[in-house]
Amino acid sequence: MALLCLSLVSSDAQTVTIDFENLASMDFITGNPVPTSAQLSDQLLTTHGVRFSSESTQPYVAVVSLGAGHATSGTNGIGGVDAGNLLSYFNGIRIQFFLPASPTTKATTDFVSIRGDTEPNGGWVRLDAFDANGTLLGSDVQNDGPPVTLSVSKPGIHSVLITEETGHVAFDDFAFNSPLAPASPQLTIEVSQVRLCWNSQTNKLYQVQYRTEFTTNQWVDLGAPVPGNATAKCMTDDVTVPRRFYRLVVLP
Repeated sequence: MALLCLSLVSSDAQTVTIDFENLASMDFITGNPVPTSAQLSDQLLTTHGVRFSSESTQPYVAVVSLGAGHATSGTNGIGGVDAGNLLSYFNGIRIQFFLPASPTTKATTDFVSIRGDTEPNGGWVRLDAFDANGTLLGSDVQNDGPPVTLSVSKPGIHSVLITEETGHVAFDDFAFNSPLAPASPQLTIEVSQVRLCWNSQTNKLYQVQYRTEFTTNQWVDLGAPVPGNATAKCMTDDVTVPRRFYRLVVLP
């Protein structure tokens, strides 16, 4: 049986920042009902690949108006929502990544950050980053007074959870590296064949490469490069060796 390893390599990452300024907002006072117009969930899914929800199981967060001088940029920020649809900064904020061109496909990035607002309430704020399986990849915990920027740099980040101690801090300027990568290319083994599939959301060329050892071998191209800009691409390899390692390279 072949031993498989597949990774995604990209060299054109750019940082994208969401400042929430173009979204409808509500008053920032804790305990107010969250109107439908200020509920942020999937509105940025097909444009940025991000989905927002609250840890109370509400499938959205609240966009709040903090006023000039209180947000880190502009006037808007985001806060959690409790089970009764009331604004509650004690409820954590969950943000997940998906491919914009295929919104049901989980995606990953290698950098995330978010800023607390300028309310000098003190107490800790926390950002936890997880992979597509829910495994914790890294955390940043700081004291919000003065406001801070929380960040984690780690390959394979699919979701983040933002929590706080004081229950008064809204968050602003959510940033991440793009383009997003598929969370886990699908691999299936059929007798002596390996079928490698991945989602392709750009016009880049993709090159599948393999090697049988890491100490003596170099990466070898598995066929010609495959054009992107489709929902899925697949290649098949006839395996006749005890093990083979694969990687998916995004060409310039």
